[in-house]
Amino acid sequence: MGLRILQSFVCSVPMLWCLSMLLLLYTASQRTALAATRLGGNEIDHFALLSIKAQITHDPMLITSSWNDSLHFCQWKGVLCGRRHQRVTRLNLPSYNLAGSISPAIGNLSFLRLVNLMNNSFQGEIPHEMGWLFRLRGVIPASFGNLSSLEFLSARENKLEGNIPGSIANASRLEILDLQHNKFSPGVAVDFGNLKNLSKLFLSTSGLGTGDVNDLDFISTLVNCSELVELYIGNNGFGGVLPNSIANLSTQLQHLIVGGNQISGNIPTDIGNLVSLNTLHMINNKLTGSIPTSIGKLHKFQLVAFARNKLSGEIPSSIGNLTLLTKLWLGENILQGNIPSSLGNCKGEVPVHGVFKNASVVSVSRNNKLCGGIPTFKLPKCPLDEPRKKKIKMRKQPSLASSLMNFPRKISYEKLLKATNGFSSANLIATGNFGSLYKGILHPSDQKAIAVKVLHQQSREAIKSFMAECRALRNTRHRNVIKIAVFPPIGDDQEQPRSLSFLQRLNIAIDVAFALDYLHNHCHIPVVHCDIKPSNILLDGDMTAHVGNFGIARLLQQHDIREISDGQTSSVCLRGSIGYIAPEYGMGAAVSTSGDMYSYGVLLLEMFTEKIPIDGMFKNGQNLHKYTKMALSENMIEIVDQKQLEEEEGTRTNSRTPMTMEKIHECLFLILRIGIACSEESPRDRMTVVEVSREFFLIKDKLLMRRT
Repeated sequence: MGLRILQSFVCSVPMLWCLSMLLLLYTASQRTALAATRLGGNEIDHFALLSIKAQITHDPMLITSSWNDSLHFCQWKGVLCGRRHQRVTRLNLPSYNLAGSISPAIGNLSFLRLVNLMNNSFQGEIPHEMGWLFRLRGVIPASFGNLSSLEFLSARENKLEGNIPGSIANASRLEILDLQHNKFSPGVAVDFGNLKNLSKLFLSTSGLGTGDVNDLDFISTLVNCSELVELYIGNNGFGGVLPNSIANLSTQLQHLIVGGNQISGNIPTDIGNLVSLNTLHMINNKLTGSIPTSIGKLHKFQLVAFARNKLSGEIPSSIGNLTLLTKLWLGENILQGNIPSSLGNCKGEVPVHGVFKNASVVSVSRNNKLCGGIPTFKLPKCPLDEPRKKKIKMRKQPSLASSLMNFPRKISYEKLLKATNGFSSANLIATGNFGSLYKGILHPSDQKAIAVKVLHQQSREAIKSFMAECRALRNTRHRNVIKIAVFPPIGDDQEQPRSLSFLQRLNIAIDVAFALDYLHNHCHIPVVHCDIKPSNILLDGDMTAHVGNFGIARLLQQHDIREISDGQTSSVCLRGSIGYIAPEYGMGAAVSTSGDMYSYGVLLLEMFTEKIPIDGMFKNGQNLHKYTKMALSENMIEIVDQKQLEEEEGTRTNSRTPMTMEKIHECLFLILRIGIACSEESPRDRMTVVEVSREFFLIKDKLLMRRT
């Protein structure tokens, strides 16, 4: 699709004067392997420039005549190098009447920041190898509004600056505008009313918010976009209130994402007019007032996310009309009153009893005045509606993980001995420097599995590790963070479980991301795990992943946060696992959440490629990150573990899943890209767990075809 659109785009601009901008329109999804990787950096640049020259067929001003061995390439006309590394940073060849095609070798100029080839006569396609040029900078020129035939414009995941030009509204045939993940100047001064065909507008994470009351005025101009299906404006820091006009957007609108801003005021009462809405994501704003009862009209709802706001009042019983609902996130508000029994109508995959038919569907944590529910959630009973009845003091509600932790605090050695079959080798899960981990069944009646850690008592470090784990887990309660861990059942032949399918691996990756999000962002004191790796991720019988082994975890006190932000180093002797430990730790850097994200990135790459980071194939500076990045586009299917695809194919043929192999391949690409972004060498270049969780949410929707 991208190639077809690009060709039509090039045809609409005969002289390719805007080529310098087009180079930025390739997202990281177009990155591919380079042929010259075995050469040194300067040799690569030299070779690339000669290849570019070779494909210039017309040079009337003899601009490239100086491109020969008589001069160092940094002295060639139109070429500018950085002083430190003598690598090409600018290729500036405008208005020289050059003709020919652009060599794919331009993608080897990995330090390139600026390309200016406008007002020439280049023809053909822009090579997709240019997706490697992640250092490119630029702005969207105002003259883009002259592209009257433009239907698709994607400049996502670049470092574009400046303003989004208002003239872009003149591209009247535009259907998809994707400008996510850039660094634009604050403010959206675009009147979208002329874009009658606009179906998808993606502006998330682009620095557009000013915090001003008028930040969202542009939404009213979208009312005329009757074809609008998706609107993503999250994580921009937008201020102001949601205009009532948002309820008058296209009745075809399916996905409305405004989370991660500073939006205040009420949710418009007529939000129920958006009858096709599938996803409404408003997490992490400053919304007040009550949840509108009109939400009950949105019968196609699958995800409603209002968590981390200041919403008050009761949960409207009309939510029970949303029978297709799979996720309802209401946590961290000031909701009160009885949880409506109508929530029992919500669709679920792991049924329990009572009004909550799926523990993964409903999240109401940190609403301390809510009451009702089932014992699993340990909410207080609701007070009787009697004027003189003494008000019942509300207990603080633990998270949904409390059901997993419902074990006695003290268990006798005899019970553990029996549960683990005498700590037999058949029950051994893993061994480490400080002890061994065994699986067992504590209560044969319910077959609920536990994991038992046996410390090496002769080791002083083992005792320290145990105490550190106790400190880290003292106040943690989350379904994906465990004190008592569980393990997937093993077949009768006592061999290892069969290979995990792609979907199972995806769910595990999401579970671990949720656990890290909780540890990093939602604990009273942030926790850095410091040892994320496969052997510390345990699975229960339902294939839910749980992060365990907090023996070297660190509580991130306030002084630790200051150290990290000031770029200081830590004197703490950090232990981790070779291949997973963040490179900055080896240079004495302070413990940080970005260190966990590096380990998580390596874990992701290992899960989906089945290549361990310390594999003997990684020599001479090569590693799992570089290996995956090099082959991500052209050879992606060759590097992924084929067993996951075989398992998924067998599952698909025996079920009615909407997944297709094409979708699986597409999602595999996106997942590996996340793994690469998390395992970047520089901590500043890594994704945060919040960004990862958001991307996985979108990936799973794409995989299960919950988005068009």
